[in-house]
Amino acid sequence: MPVHEGERARITAIRFEGASRPEAELLSASGLRTGVVFNEAAAQRAVDALRTHYFGLGFPSVRVSAALEPSGSDLVQVVQVAEGPRLTVGSVVIQGATRTRLGLVRRLVQLQ
Repeated sequence: MPVHEGERARITAIRFEGASRPEAELLSASGLRTGVVFNEAAAQRAVDALRTHYFGLGFPSVRVSAALEPSGSDLVQVVQVAEGPRLTVGSVVIQGATRTRLGLVRRLVQLQ
């Protein structure tokens, strides 16, 4: 019996659930696009890129996962984000620099 597979399913929409960041920012950080054929490796790279983006924003316990939802003969890429608390550094106290100038320590330690 011959099988006619037809066209491959494409990503017609991308939805972010649980994220407080703007969608445009998340799309840019993830590299996800609509209109392309689904690629598991690209989806995993997008999850990793979003996790890295959130780490840089101060969300050390962020969890990101991706799933697919059927939409007719195509797919919707759903990205679930559990941000967790955002952490920031308060004050930085340098102690114990008895033989080194504090100015030198401050120049070498690059905290933002």
